[in-house]
Amino acid sequence: TKDQYSDTDTTSTTLYDKSIAMRFTPRYRYCHSIGVKLSKTGSPTAGPIMELIEDYNGTPGGTILRDTLRKESGAISSTAGWHYFDIADDLNVSKNYWIVMVKTGNVSNTYNWHRDGLDTGTHSTSADLITWTPASTPNRWNFTFEEYTSAPVLGIYSDYSDADAKHFVEHIVKKSDITDL
Repeated sequence: TKDQYSDTDTTSTTLYDKSIAMRFTPRYRYCHSIGVKLSKTGSPTAGPIMELIEDYNGTPGGTILRDTLRKESGAISSTAGWHYFDIADDLNVSKNYWIVMVKTGNVSNTYNWHRDGLDTGTHSTSADLITWTPASTPNRWNFTFEEYTSAPVLGIYSDYSDADAKHFVEHIVKKSDITDL
């Protein structure tokens, strides 16, 4: 199930000279995977790297939950496409997290993270993954991402041992991570 996402793609930003981080807040606790829309320029030798980092004072300076999640360079083409990274971790629905695409390659051989052209996003850039510069107006873009959960909001529970023919049994199931949207 798709939890949070930003899928408008009007242009892209290269990853050769900086890492880019896009902030999001999950609605559901379990994060199955995160997808980002990427394309490549030239023939980068290393695959793109994604990290998932907790927010710290409005920057991607918190605990690193996943690092060095890498895709093979051959899996990315010059045409934009969605590429998914396995996360399989519980997130805190009251915290912000950052999807970080790590800088890779050089000006002729790199990856491009696709984005919109709006001034409504919350992202930061870094040359060293330590010092982050928040985007400012008019360049607060929304980079493409899809965050998935695989925990169902509602599940079917069947227990036929309590029911006779032509009778139905109702069960109420409460899940602690269901939130009021």
